[in-house]
Amino acid sequence: MNELVVVTGLPRSGTSLLMSMLQAGGLELVSDGGRPADQHNPRGYFEAGTWSEADSGGKAVKLLDRQLEKADLQGPVRVLLLERDLTEVAASQQKMLGQPPDGRDWPELLSRELHRFKGWLAGRGWPVWRVEHRRLIHQPQEVARELQTFLGRPLDLKAMAGQVDPALYRNRQC
Repeated sequence: MNELVVVTGLPRSGTSLLMSMLQAGGLELVSDGGRPADQHNPRGYFEAGTWSEADSGGKAVKLLDRQLEKADLQGPVRVLLLERDLTEVAASQQKMLGQPPDGRDWPELLSRELHRFKGWLAGRGWPVWRVEHRRLIHQPQEVARELQTFLGRPLDLKAMAGQVDPALYRNRQC
């Protein structure tokens, strides 16, 4: 299969976790290793600073919402959209950036951004599979199975589920 698999979502929504799952499952990633693992993403970020769509068919690439909009992809694409509680996204982002709360309603701002992005995404006509971050954490085997079905590729489901470490789910609203 020569479709490009795009992992997308807002920053801090779980895109790096999903990329690590895809890699463990046997899917080749487009990643340059330019952003090393750190305390916020102990397994790495799986980002690609520069890459070529022509050389990426059949692989997975992580493009956050704004990056995907600028990518101008032409070939066949399947999109994996991560969605996470927006209060958690805001808390995780603030913690990562070392910023104290600034009085803005970040969950509301992120909600508008996500709504806008979903509208843009719907206009592309690409197959989109949505996965909730919390479900990815709590039901990794089931999510891996569904992901395999959506992608239509054989994947190592046990290895994929093994990438999920609930201890790394630190900014949660339960």
